[in-house]
Amino acid sequence: MREIKRVLTHGGVLLARMSSVNDVAYGAGSGRELEKRFYDHGGYAQRYLNEQDVKDFFGLIGRYTFRENAMVRQDSYYSRPKIMYEVRVVK
Repeated sequence: MREIKRVLTHGGVLLARMSSVNDVAYGAGSGRELEKRFYDHGGYAQRYLNEQDVKDFFGLIGRYTFRENAMVRQDSYYSRPKIMYEVRVVK
């Protein structure tokens, strides 16, 4: 987050989507836990945030708003919605 804050210009906006601890994949038993709520899935890493994490991480950059949202994917591979945080930060 420090690097994002460093390169984001004053008044710049960051939009992000982050996986929520309320997502069905969180705690599903896959991946090796590297840190609390941060997993190595053998080729990619995934962090799951709770509300306090969103505040702590994005508050380092600037003023933020966020909401937890369900993303429904049309691909038949995904049978359940992806639960995530949508975050907007202004430096």
